[in-house]
Amino acid sequence: MNFFISIFSLDLCGLLVFVLASILSTAKGFDLELISTIPRHNFVGVNLPVTGAALDVAQTTINARFFPYLNLSVTLLYNKSDSMCDTPTVVGSDPNAPALLADYYNTQAANRCVAIIVSGCGGMTSIPYLAKEWNVLQFSNSMVPSFVYNHMTTPTSIGMAGSMDDAGTALLDLLLYFKWFHATFIMEFTSSTATTLYDLFYFTANALLRRYPKYRLLQLEKTQYNLQDEQSQKIALQLASARSRGK
Repeated sequence: MNFFISIFSLDLCGLLVFVLASILSTAKGFDLELISTIPRHNFVGVNLPVTGAALDVAQTTINARFFPYLNLSVTLLYNKSDSMCDTPTVVGSDPNAPALLADYYNTQAANRCVAIIVSGCGGMTSIPYLAKEWNVLQFSNSMVPSFVYNHMTTPTSIGMAGSMDDAGTALLDLLLYFKWFHATFIMEFTSSTATTLYDLFYFTANALLRRYPKYRLLQLEKTQYNLQDEQSQKIALQLASARSRGK
């Protein structure tokens, strides 16, 4: 009896393998387009001169591994003239990215299977809502704000580098562990956009202080310095050295 069961099992497995092989041999290759809104010229560390090679390697590797069943193509959307993220007087890559993406998707890619990759200064906080409306996968290679990336408001978007809240709580836990109850954020002034990001990180950390009782022992301040201004460097260092790191 066991002999016949074994023979039947082998025949069934062989049949399944044969059916799958037949389906794969006749199936048409699956086309997937990855649309990038990562900026080309910007101060952020994830711009295309830094990350573009990785997209090319991913495309080449995936197509070689899964040929002929999967064909991945990569489309880069950016304005050559964008050199800033966004300032009060210049419309930069961050607000331009959603407009570029919406125009491209609606006119060329609406009937294709696509995924979207974004970054800081590449529509990171607005494109997740477009991805939700289009019901397509979107992921960011930058640290993301948790109020935008969550399963309720933007269920098709993923922050691959974690959220600002995740990084903020890790930092605050570290300060508590070493009993550094007074701390100062120090940042070099490079541009008005960098200042905006710096303020966002600082306000995120302070929001966590108010949200979670265990962090209320901590006090945070912020200061900036400019390498061209020696006095600003002295003030920043004096403020940091004046902070108490114990009880």
